[in-house]
Amino acid sequence: MERAGSGGPEVYIREITDDRIDFILSHTDLSVANSLRRAMIAEVPTIAIDMVEIELNTSVLADEFIAHRLGMIPLDSNEVDRIKYTRDCNCSQYCSNCSVELTLDVKCTGDNTLDITSKDLVSTDPRITPVLAGPEDNGILIVKLRKGQELKLNCVAKKGVSKEHAKWSPISGVGFEYDPWNKLRHSRWWIEEDAEKEWSLFCINDLLLSHQNTKHSFGYPGQSAKTVNLKRSLLRMKHSTINPNQTNFISILRLSGL
Repeated sequence: MERAGSGGPEVYIREITDDRIDFILSHTDLSVANSLRRAMIAEVPTIAIDMVEIELNTSVLADEFIAHRLGMIPLDSNEVDRIKYTRDCNCSQYCSNCSVELTLDVKCTGDNTLDITSKDLVSTDPRITPVLAGPEDNGILIVKLRKGQELKLNCVAKKGVSKEHAKWSPISGVGFEYDPWNKLRHSRWWIEEDAEKEWSLFCINDLLLSHQNTKHSFGYPGQSAKTVNLKRSLLRMKHSTINPNQTNFISILRLSGL
């Protein structure tokens, strides 16, 4: 566990593994958390296959299909800083300073189906190879070959960021929650006498009844859009498994226009 110094944004790492991190960001604005999320997705440079030259393909998959699969294979990008962007390199197309070459040359000679995975890719740079979860990991499936089928190709991996293409994204997903159970008490109930009584689950039924007219359908003439939105939100909340806590309930009222 690590904590930053006081006097500014604070990061508390709750869990970190080779492929996942869970942390709490505090003492800062919500916009900073969202900016950090967007930077993780779109601004972190990685290495990914950008060009594919297929010499021979007798599999059932089209060349374009295989090229797309190769582009989405994650590559080890720990050495990304020593690789130049193609736009910053003086070469005409690609060279060892701005790219890494990978090759694949396989043929099925047996009677059983042969699975071709990212583990079969051979890199010219041993530091930049397809990511594997461990020694027992066979890699990501690229194509399956039957007896007599063959696949031979050359790949060029380049440096980039995911705002150019999703294949350069360093993560599979980033999400954050802003104090979902309102432990920081950013939102306040309006109460008259008893908070437990007035904001219990039964208040959903009371609000529904108070906004019901003689008809039970939504959107009939004379019913305001505000009432329709509130009734729909309350019904979704009533029949869901979400706990009607303070923050969720106030959010529903705001979405309903109240």
